[in-house]
Amino acid sequence: MAVTVACLVLTGCSDYRDGDSLAWDIAATEAALLDDDLGYRNRVRDAEYIAATEISKEVEGGGSTDRREPLGWSGRTAGSEQAIIDVRFVVTVAEQSVVSFGDLGNSAGQATRCYRYLFELSRYTSYHCTSYHRVDGPRRPFALIV
Repeated sequence: MAVTVACLVLTGCSDYRDGDSLAWDIAATEAALLDDDLGYRNRVRDAEYIAATEISKEVEGGGSTDRREPLGWSGRTAGSEQAIIDVRFVVTVAEQSVVSFGDLGNSAGQATRCYRYLFELSRYTSYHCTSYHRVDGPRRPFALIV
């Protein structure tokens, strides 16, 4: 009886989260971190150059892998022009078991989220979540589904 009560108490004090929802949240966090990293635009640059040099492809840590894929880009940061880069975040979360009292565990999961980053000269980068439908062909912008 005492063992059963102890198991119920210990189980009730541990948290086990769905891996897909965890991956979804990590993708949103990574998108915000990328926005911070891209920061203020003080030089004229093509969107292609920014996508190739400033968007790291993979980030690992905390039991997850985050792959960043520039999907398409257009424009440049010059005068009143805007550069646009669409980035897909694919996050894979490994299963983590609850080992001891108070541990946080999660199932394995994956999430894919897309974000559009807007760049203007003498401004900070802005971004928003989007949904895309793939257009056939190499490295062309994806069509936005409204």
